[in-house]
Amino acid sequence: MYALILAGAQGIKGVKEDSGYKAGLNVGKRTMLGRVINAVAGLKEIEGLIMVGPEKLLAKEERSRLQHVVEPGVSFFDNLDRGMKKVPGEGKVLIVASDIPLITTEACRDFLRQCQKREADLYYPVIPKKEYERMFPGSRRTYAVLKDGTYTGGNMVLMSTEFFRRHRNLIRIALKLRKLPWILVVIRFGAGFWRAFARREVGIGDIERMMQDKYKVNGAAVVSSFPEMGFDVDNREDAAWIRFYWAGVMDGWKRREEPDEWFM
Repeated sequence: MYALILAGAQGIKGVKEDSGYKAGLNVGKRTMLGRVINAVAGLKEIEGLIMVGPEKLLAKEERSRLQHVVEPGVSFFDNLDRGMKKVPGEGKVLIVASDIPLITTEACRDFLRQCQKREADLYYPVIPKKEYERMFPGSRRTYAVLKDGTYTGGNMVLMSTEFFRRHRNLIRIALKLRKLPWILVVIRFGAGFWRAFARREVGIGDIERMMQDKYKVNGAAVVSSFPEMGFDVDNREDAAWIRFYWAGVMDGWKRREEPDEWFM
C-alpha cells in the first residue's frame, strides 16, 4: 500500500510563515507537513510514500522518507490527480492531508485496521462529536447530525486506484463542493434526501446504500475514536488554537501576550 500526502495548499491568511504554503507552518519543532510525514512513515503497511507539494518544505530527514515528490498544481483535485499518477500498479492508497499536525501513527493504524474489517472501494473516517470536543474543547468544526449520531469528518481517506480512475468526475465535484455539503447533497441525491437529512432521518448506513445504489460506489464510513485526525488548520483561529492550547503544552512552551510572535 502507498500513502499520498497532499501539501499543495497556499498559506493561511493572517498567519506569518515564510514558505507560502500551509503545510510549511511551524507547530513546535516541526512543520505541519513534517509531523504528518513522521506519523505516516511509522506505518508498517506503507511500502512507499508520495508527497504533492514543493520540495522546499522538506527537511533532509523528511525527504529521505519519500519515494516521490511531485510539484503541486492549481487545485485540490489537480494535486490528487498528480499524486495518484505516481502510484505504481493497482491497490489501495492512503491519502492524507498535510494540515493535521496532531496526527499520530496510532491513529492512522487504527483507521487502517478498521478498514480491513470490510471490503470497499473508498473508506472515510468520521469522529463522534463528543469524542472530538472532549479532546479539543473550544475548537470549531462542522458536524453532520445523523439519526445514529453527530459526526465530523477526518482528513484522510483510503481509496483504490481503480475507484479513482472510474469516478474522477464525481471526486472532482465532491472536492469542489466540500465546503458546501448541503449543495452537494441536493445536486447528487435530490431534495427528498436533503429533507430526510434535515429531519435527522438519515444514518451512516443509509448514505452508504445511497452511494451504492445511485453511483455504484462501495463506500464505508469508519467511526474513529482518534479526534486528532479531524483537527485541521484552515485559518488563523485554528493556528492560534493549536499553538496556544495544544502544541504549547506538548512542547513545553510558555504562552506570551503578543500572539503574532508565535506565527513564524
